[in-house]
Amino acid sequence: MPGMLCKRPGCPPPTGTVPVRGPGGTSGYRRTRRFFRAIGLCLVLIGLIAGPGPRTSPARADTPKQPQNDKILVFAAASLTDALPALAAAWEADTREKAAGTADNHGNPPVFAPDIRFSFAASATLARQIAAGAPAHLYISANRAWTDFLSAGGHLDGAPRSLVRNRLVLVRPAAMGGADTDGMSTGTMDRGGPETGGPEADRIEVGPEAPAALTRAQLIAWMNGRPLALADPDTAPAGQYARAYLTDRGLWPVPGRGAALSANARQTLALIERGGLTGFIYESDLSGRRGLIRLFSVPDGPRTGVLYQAALTGHVEQPAGARAFLNFLTGAKAAPIWRRHGFHPLAGKGDTDGAVPAARPHDTAQREGTQGN
Repeated sequence: MPGMLCKRPGCPPPTGTVPVRGPGGTSGYRRTRRFFRAIGLCLVLIGLIAGPGPRTSPARADTPKQPQNDKILVFAAASLTDALPALAAAWEADTREKAAGTADNHGNPPVFAPDIRFSFAASATLARQIAAGAPAHLYISANRAWTDFLSAGGHLDGAPRSLVRNRLVLVRPAAMGGADTDGMSTGTMDRGGPETGGPEADRIEVGPEAPAALTRAQLIAWMNGRPLALADPDTAPAGQYARAYLTDRGLWPVPGRGAALSANARQTLALIERGGLTGFIYESDLSGRRGLIRLFSVPDGPRTGVLYQAALTGHVEQPAGARAFLNFLTGAKAAPIWRRHGFHPLAGKGDTDGAVPAARPHDTAQREGTQGN
């Protein structure tokens, strides 16, 4: 009957339908169903084998942080060129040793990766740069006049702290001769050994009968017809101390051939060693050097007592290590290192006895080639 579905073998297919068979005679829809069923089964098996996916957990508060450099920029007097890097290395080693005894929740020691950088120049030059906005964290001056200058301008974070003392000495190359025109012979002075913390082999020639006060005739004789090497009194404390002493002795302007000025005490040292001049440098500049004769040591006085002061600057964000480094410089562990480099640590923190600025920042100075009377 029309519209009835024939179920007997050999019946013609219903009108409008087309039988679909595969290559083996199996209907296409059955093969497709089996295919997708197999895929689904594979996906289930893969999921069971792999297990649940990784979960993202929030960061824990005690997760160790990556090391970050604690950058510290130190502006320091040129005469500290040798001492400060040695002190910085000792401080870093000491801090790491202390940190090794503590650990976070993961058993890792605290992160400590300091990066101390130095800029060495005349104290006045550095002070003026800081006043103009230079990004220094710590300032160390060889003359308290310049820490006073910065403090008065509101450029420091707290009061300056006294570090060490030094002394001005008159020297000349040994190649110029071992005796002066008055026949004073030269000997040696041992600057090393346990008391000073310096190497025992560091010996500097010195006149054993050096005069208590410098005279005009003695100075001219030691200059040997050449200019006297000095750091510039306008910018360098070494020059200010020298000018103060020579003025007190009636020897300013410099007699004879006058003065040959350099930017700082270290450049004066180079001028003496390479140029064969007599000149004033710091006692610490003699540390570890041969070939120089100490002719005269300037006595400490109200205007000639050499005192180094340090202070944190006030117009930059201070890293944690800057204050810690300053504390180390005034501590007991730094004292032997200071002595080894020719400086004299203070008996106690804040000691400023006899530390009067040799000159104010805007004093005038004698220029190279000025003739004395």
